[in-house]
Amino acid sequence: MDFVGSIVNPSNLERRRQIVGILLLACWVGSLAMPAIKTCYGGATSWGFGFAFLLIGWLGPLANQYEWFANPVFAIAVALLLAGKRPPIVLAAAAALLAGLSVTFTTEYSDIEEPVCGHGPGFALWLAAIFGAAVFSVIDRLQSPPKPA
Repeated sequence: MDFVGSIVNPSNLERRRQIVGILLLACWVGSLAMPAIKTCYGGATSWGFGFAFLLIGWLGPLANQYEWFANPVFAIAVALLLAGKRPPIVLAAAAALLAGLSVTFTTEYSDIEEPVCGHGPGFALWLAAIFGAAVFSVIDRLQSPPKPA
């Protein structure tokens, strides 16, 4: 059987989970090296990279921003995938919900010194990784054989 066939084959769930985990992790790591958030202040714009937001994001609750907390939840889900285990749907859904909060804030923030006025490819790749984990968790659950009673 070829490589793609081994991934698609439902009988090889552990290998498929590991490969998807690697792909999701690659997207997430790639998002750290890309411009993620554009800030505008006094007519000047600047880009913040994903890595910078990973380092300071835990401070988000001070500004009513909770999206960063999708990262540790995502990390747990990906760790389970890399181990060949099925992450609970609730875990991936929680990460997607937390990340989804950031989508609601696409307009300019007025309560901070340098308002956010745009999102870059790093932000899109980060969202793709988080939501990809949630979608895969649902697909994996639907294709997994039921547990014996």
